[in-house]
Amino acid sequence: STLVVPFCLRRVTAGQSEEIISGSMLLAIMISSLLAVSSRAFRSGLRNRVSHSSGKLTVSRCAMLGTQASSYGRVASPRFFALTAMALSTSALHATSSGTVNIMTTTQPKEVFRKDYSILPFDVSDIFLSFQLDAENTVVKTSFKIIRRKDSDLINDLVMDGEDLKLVSIKVNGELLTPGTFSTDGEELRIAASSLPADKSFEIETVVSISPEKNLQLSGLYASNGMLCTQCEALGFRRITYMFDRPDIMASYKVYMEGDEKQYPVLLSNGNRIDSGKKEGGRHWAMWEDPFPKPSYLFAVVAGDLGSTHDTYVTSSGRKVELGIYCDHENANKLDHAMYSIKESMKWDEDVFGLECDLDMYNIVAVNDFNMGAMENKGLNVFNSALTL
Repeated sequence: STLVVPFCLRRVTAGQSEEIISGSMLLAIMISSLLAVSSRAFRSGLRNRVSHSSGKLTVSRCAMLGTQASSYGRVASPRFFALTAMALSTSALHATSSGTVNIMTTTQPKEVFRKDYSILPFDVSDIFLSFQLDAENTVVKTSFKIIRRKDSDLINDLVMDGEDLKLVSIKVNGELLTPGTFSTDGEELRIAASSLPADKSFEIETVVSISPEKNLQLSGLYASNGMLCTQCEALGFRRITYMFDRPDIMASYKVYMEGDEKQYPVLLSNGNRIDSGKKEGGRHWAMWEDPFPKPSYLFAVVAGDLGSTHDTYVTSSGRKVELGIYCDHENANKLDHAMYSIKESMKWDEDVFGLECDLDMYNIVAVNDFNMGAMENKGLNVFNSALTL
């Protein structure tokens, strides 16, 4: 709100600039921003960053948020969200002596082409993740098996995706790797081929630390109004732990979650909750298992102080599925229609496709500050409250 009418917004790429938003339009945007600041969808929209592609500015999800916000009855213009996000959520704004505000494009994203795709020479199985949950510093321990394909010798380095992770340790078959046998560059973890065993299968274990409250991309594990939530589609899982973050890598998951019981009384993940308990110091834990292989972009965890309603659904074969819908406490009295809809949807799947829910538990989380409309995580759907309650 410190910008004034004589200023304009310019994009600067390779030493050249062009006007994007005039001073009068920018002033209108800021006035609209003040009027709409109470909108939860607007606040989520501001946290979305502008992405840079070949020097061009594109706004991620903001157009969708503008349409979505109409359900709040406050702001309904996709263009408003797009322009406001450009003005207020860019990576770097600089006021110049000539009275312009420059958006500096400092980095270029890595382009990925379909023609470069190749099948990995191994399979991944039995992924286990352990979360020591904390908004400032969450520690994630991950282990999984690498299984060589019959037609592969796996002679190359092992390269895993990772972004904004602080590597604490890495082990191969229980042996701690020393510096020089692996490297990280901010986008990947590379284990030298010479450090890998010749066995048909072996185990990788990594420990990383992440800061959900500093994660402003709303991708990976992030903090919102005291709650921890994930968004892994399309490339968010690599912001949680090092992994082959691509949809053709399918594996079963087991997840251990531990946190302060007062701050995070609800601990949710994909699949079925197979165990839970309390620990000293006011902490508690839960163990979740999804036995059916899925890609990493469908992974999810949610931890927070949430209201809920519960019921059951009996499938056509007679299995009982426990249903749970969780939301902010302020909306806990608005869950009846959502529960009715779950049951009708499950029955429709059975009647039309002959498909039963393959899990013993099915949960939905509806939150005010979720930055998308919904996300179809296996067994743990996350919705924006405006589209569910």
